[in-house]
Order: sequence, then C-alpha cells, then structure tokens
Amino acid sequence: MNLRNLARRVKRIAKSQSRPILRAASVTTVKYADRLQAEKASFSGCQSHNDLPDIYSYWSNKHLRPKLESLGYATPEEMFCHHFERAYKSGQSLHKAFVSLGSGSCATEIRIAQFLLERNCREFTIECFELNEELLAEGRALAASAGVDAFVHPIRGDFNAWSPDKDYDGILANNSLHHMVNLEGLFDGIQKSLLPTGTFVTSDMIGRNGHMRWPEALAIVHEFWRELPKKHTYNHLLKRYEKLYENWDCSSGGFEGIRAQDILPLLIAYFEFDVFVPFANVVDPFVDRPFGPNFDQDNPADCAFIDRVHARDHAEIAGGAIKPTHIVAAMCSGRAGLQQYVDGLTPSFSVRSPVRAPIMTHQAPADIAPDAADVDEVDDAVNAADAGGSPRPPHDYSDLWWNPLESGWGLSIHQHPNFVLVAAWLVYRPDRSPIWYSLQPGGWKDATTFESIVYEGNAPPPGFQNPGDRPAASLRRVGSATLAFADRSNGVFSYSIEGNTGSSNICRMEY
Repeated sequence: MNLRNLARRVKRIAKSQSRPILRAASVTTVKYADRLQAEKASFSGCQSHNDLPDIYSYWSNKHLRPKLESLGYATPEEMFCHHFERAYKSGQSLHKAFVSLGSGSCATEIRIAQFLLERNCREFTIECFELNEELLAEGRALAASAGVDAFVHPIRGDFNAWSPDKDYDGILANNSLHHMVNLEGLFDGIQKSLLPTGTFVTSDMIGRNGHMRWPEALAIVHEFWRELPKKHTYNHLLKRYEKLYENWDCSSGGFEGIRAQDILPLLIAYFEFDVFVPFANVVDPFVDRPFGPNFDQDNPADCAFIDRVHARDHAEIAGGAIKPTHIVAAMCSGRAGLQQYVDGLTPSFSVRSPVRAPIMTHQAPADIAPDAADVDEVDDAVNAADAGGSPRPPHDYSDLWWNPLESGWGLSIHQHPNFVLVAAWLVYRPDRSPIWYSLQPGGWKDATTFESIVYEGNAPPPGFQNPGDRPAASLRRVGSATLAFADRSNGVFSYSIEGNTGSSNICRMEY
C-alpha cells in the first residue's frame, strides 16, 4: 500500500484553488455560515485519491515512507491501526469506544475496523463524525459492503461544535484539524474525554494559515521555480502557466487551513507525544495536483529534480531555517508520552513562530540526499578515521542536554570547531546535595561516540576580597563517561563513577 491516502489534504487544497480566491485581508469578513456552506460544497464528491499525480507517490514512497518505517509503520493509516489496537488492549472497559473527527466517507475508519477485527478485537465502535451528509451516506454504504456496519457508526455534525459525552479509548483526526476554527474547544474536549490508556492520532498540516508559504520557504520555492521549463509551470486546475509560483490563501472561502499554524502549538499545550513525525515544506507545490502532473515519475530528470528539492527541504528543516508543514503523530493525556521522534525533530523545534522568521541553528548540507544525510556524514567520518585521520562528528552537539523524564540533572556540552568536546555534568549526590563533574579530556572513538575522563570539581565559594586568601580549586579524577549520539538531537549518556555505573537517554533541551 502506498501513501496516496495521506494526500487527501493535497486534493482538498487543490480543489480550493479552483474557486475564486479572496485575499487574506478579507478572510475575517466571511461569515461562519458562508464558510460552512463552502465547506460542504467543496467536499461533495471529493473523496477519490486516485487522481493524485504519480510524482506524489514517487516522492512519498521514496522519502516519507522510510521515516515511518523507522518506527515500524509503512503508512500513517498503519500507525493509526496499531495505536488503536494498543489502546483497545490496554483499556479496562469491556466495550471500547473510538471516534473519528472529520471522517469523510469513513474509508480509513472502515480499514481500521477491519484491522481490529483481524486482531480479534471485537468489542468496539468507531463513531465517524462528519459534516457532509453525502459523505456519510457513502460511508454507511461502504461500511455495509465491507461487513463492518455494526462497528462503524457515521454521525452527522459540525466538529467545530463537538462536545464529547463519554470517555474514549482512541480519537482520530485524519487531515481534519486544519479545517477547525475552534481548536481550543476541540482539544479541550479530547483531553478531557481521552482515557489515560487511550491514544489521539492524527495526520495533518501545520504550515501557515491557508496553506501559504512563509517568506523563508517561499523564497526557496521561487528559487527552484525559476529553474523549471515553461511546461512544468502549468497549473492544471486554473488552466494557466504561472511564471512564478503564486502564494495562494486557501482559507478565504471555507475552512481550508483556517488555523493551520496554530495546530502544533496547541497540541504541545494540551497533550504529550508518543510518536511525532514532521516532514515536508518546499516540496509541497511540486508534488500536488495543480503542478504535480507536470512531472513524470518515469523521467529520470524529473525524479532527480524532486529528489533535489526534497534534499534541500530536508536539510533546511533539519537546520532550523524552515519548519515542517505536515505531521503524523500519536498523543496521550494523563500519562507521560513515549517521545518517539524522527530525525531528532521535536514538537517544539518544529513550531514556526508567526511573528519572527526561524533561525538556522544547525548547519545542514543541502546538496545530498536527505534521508541518507546523517548516514553519509557518519560514514565519511568513520572512513576518515580508518584512513588514519581523527573521527569527525557529523553535527555540532553544543547545547543543554537532559532527560525530560528525569528532570533535576543535565549536561552542558560545548564542542569547539576543531571538534574537541568538553561537558559539565550537573547532578545530585544520593544525599541530594548538588555536585558538578567535568568531562575532559576525551576523544572521539568514532564519529558519534565520545569517551572522556570524569573529574569532580572542588572550588571554594566566591566572596574573598583578597584573591591571595582564596584557596586553590582542585580537580579529582573519579571515573569515565561516554556520549553516544543517535542523531543531532538524541543520544545516550553512560558513566562509571567510583564504582557506580548507569546510563540514560538524553536529548537537547527545548527552551
């Protein structure tokens, strides 16, 4: 199964572009009732995914699928299925309740129901909450045809006004959050109704409102756009060539992307994350329905162009210069999240401030294939060491590091441009008295593993008026430590201090 099902968002955006567009300044003047009517009209008969361009499948299978596979899933839908199964088996009640908010024609929900039944999970219902009665009617017919109508229950309603009246084991929002005006009300309802053993899963868009590009990303889109031959700039929906990609506001009529940029900050505020997979930005316009048909997946030059755009996209996102516009995530409430992140990109790192442009925090190469970037750099460093040179770390690890589940201690790592690394370890003794250690000197065992001697510092407090009266500071060697980095933002810290050994996962501290 490929990732076409994830791209319903692409079709929705493209369809909104085929209507007359008002400019952003007039968005607030559109009445809610008018937006509601536009939303109903927009999605009537708009559920087939088969007309997405082949280049989207090429891109998603080559570049997105490996990200999901690193977590054990092939597609977002497969992630939904497994997390619902986990919630089913963890729940205490005999009958499990699930709800999908903005279910469309219930196709995804039907497949989830079939998956659960195959896993011998038979005491459940999936409520499919959807505004469009035409789509609900289609969903009822599809559920009956698939033999799961006893488990899949289509319900008509506006989920901008959804108010739960029960507890849920699982909640799904599949490409629907970016149609929400009342995000705070929705998330409050999800938070209060989601059982601690439950899961809230989503695949959605988190870019700028109306699915516009922020200026820093638009500049890169235009940079690639200027390379295209005229035939690749034809807009198949508006039936015209575009000399320069136009930054459409898709939210001006209905609810398309109405508060997209608010989604991730509010998810962070309301929930904990089990899984978080952010991806894409600049590549979006080149693989969607308006312009994607201009690219031929059987043409090596077209595929190379898409690969190059994705490589730049990936590098700029990893470096912090632009932010991702899509996420696949599983969240929880009432317990700590598992915090499974891809490419070391945390939820907080992925937020784009609406009032200031992001700043490149890590230098990431833009001329290599993104999904192999870290691997290639590490391999280069290892090869350099094998050739007699010193291992070269692929990233600058300078930052504050900690384990969010073990707050109270941390590491301050400082890496010199010549790759020499020193660190201060701030921790507590068993009697809760504070102590700090220094990791120095040390060396890179390989490109991602740093081994060091650990010293305990002993210095008098400040306050001596006469420097000559100040006792001398001392350092006492007490053990050794190892920093093993998995990627630019995650690693494992191991130590042996005077016979006591231990290790802990660490990540960059978000602040």
